[in-house]
Amino acid sequence: MHEFEFYNPTRIVMATNACQHLPRLIPAQAKVMLVYGQESIKKYGIYDQVCQALTQSNCKIIEFGGITPNPDISKLVEAIYLARKEEVTYLLAVGGGSVIDATKFIASYINFEQFDILLYDLESETFAIAEQEVLFSEHNAEFRNSPVPFGVVLTCPGTGSEMNKWAVISDKYRNLKADFGHEDQFPQFALLDPTLTLSLPASQISYGVVDTFIHVLEQYLIHNQAAQSANSLTTQIAESILCTIMKYGPLTLAHPQDLTYRAEYMWAAAIALCGLPSLGLEAEDWSTHQIGHMLTALFDIPHAPSLALVMCNNLHLRKQHKQQRLVSFARQVLGLQRSKSSDERLAAISIQAIHDFMKNMGLATCLKEKVYQHLDIKAIPETVRKIMQERQIVGFGEYQQVTPELTYSILQLALQKPFYARRRRFTRKNNTDRSINTKQNKEYTVVSPK
Repeated sequence: MHEFEFYNPTRIVMATNACQHLPRLIPAQAKVMLVYGQESIKKYGIYDQVCQALTQSNCKIIEFGGITPNPDISKLVEAIYLARKEEVTYLLAVGGGSVIDATKFIASYINFEQFDILLYDLESETFAIAEQEVLFSEHNAEFRNSPVPFGVVLTCPGTGSEMNKWAVISDKYRNLKADFGHEDQFPQFALLDPTLTLSLPASQISYGVVDTFIHVLEQYLIHNQAAQSANSLTTQIAESILCTIMKYGPLTLAHPQDLTYRAEYMWAAAIALCGLPSLGLEAEDWSTHQIGHMLTALFDIPHAPSLALVMCNNLHLRKQHKQQRLVSFARQVLGLQRSKSSDERLAAISIQAIHDFMKNMGLATCLKEKVYQHLDIKAIPETVRKIMQERQIVGFGEYQQVTPELTYSILQLALQKPFYARRRRFTRKNNTDRSINTKQNKEYTVVSPK
């Protein structure tokens, strides 16, 4: 086990009618900037619940709506100006990951005086340099002691941003999507109320489940060298989350009105990226996310679908380096503890299971599928490789193994029908839990969470 320090100060309130807790969580008479996306929170009554609760403690509400998926920095600059003008003392994010990430950025820079020099021209070369060296740099400590506090009312689970310090912001002018974070960027609290997610379309549930799933895989399916020094508890936390999401993700999709299933999914999504599944690890992967960010920035592919295109091809080309954890996934998550199959065979079964889970959740795993017919898909691998080289990116993932050349190969595989979807030679074991939605030609069943 590697030495580690764990810090997560976010208060979690898992409850129905959770908005009634806002008066005790936000200071009375605060000037609260309400950050949200589109008008859906007003259409479905969430806005009224929040405003009624804030009014009870005599808070002044300053609205800032219009946050889009993959929030663009130019929009967030507007929010910073408004927050300064209105002397905002607290922020409340009402939405999903994009709204929460936007709120983290806004909160970080309201009181950062040097930010002013960046506001004159977002298209200038000076801003491009400052963006990398200040706004998105983990080494910039100057603004860390002055963020405006904020909380979260979660309406769309999946990103885990409600319980961590990380945010992902886009610069659409430069086709850039960057992540950043620091310890003053944790939400003070997050309200997890499954009733506030009932209006989500099925596609948003699918996207959130797959995003959560891959968050854990990036911390769990690590290089053999890193896996050797991993501690048992952290490993089992990750396996438990994987079992939970593989069970309750499909159940949430199949039974959209069941609040118990939604609560299980919401909690798994929050824990997946709160820091616990990676404690004591020598290295984590995250190459699938980094490549996915490029696909989103360059080709406007939504986040979760971008991950579904990359994940299994990435694992396939690196399966020898990840074999130890792929075998553990087969035994501990897929329930093949007694299998006498070779490690190579179990690793292949794991990759197939991951592929099938994403397909069963409704996501495309190949660029040739209909949803991407508007793109020049054959140009994607070379475009991404070229951008990586221009930005002098040595590589992604553990030990920077995913080089521009390997990234090109991963995306070339995404142009083909997946090999693991073509070969089906598996026999089925008894599977009494039909809710898992496994097909008849599989020899595994997901282990039910204890």
